[in-house]
Amino acid sequence: MANDTQSAKQKDKQLWNNLGKFIAVIITLIYIVNITNNIWGYIPLGSVWLNIMVYAMYYGPMALILVVTFEAVADKTILTRVLFILFWAAIICFSISPNLWGLIPA
Repeated sequence: MANDTQSAKQKDKQLWNNLGKFIAVIITLIYIVNITNNIWGYIPLGSVWLNIMVYAMYYGPMALILVVTFEAVADKTILTRVLFILFWAAIICFSISPNLWGLIPA
């Protein structure tokens, strides 16, 4: 039984590791596209692709940090994992609306 739990935690950690590698490559490519677009201007201003790229550049590093955090706590206790999920829920909410949609006075 203990081996099954340990194996499941290792598989979970490997999943987060692979996801982190994938996101790191995608973010790198997005930054390269942004740099080359600033030089040659092949994505028109105001286009949907440029807006997607801007959002990806803002939320991509946050997604990478989130995945690395979940990889780091994948083999910890369930309480630790739930605590970090709650932390990230708060971080994401504050990144979308710094005053939590008017709940926190400015």
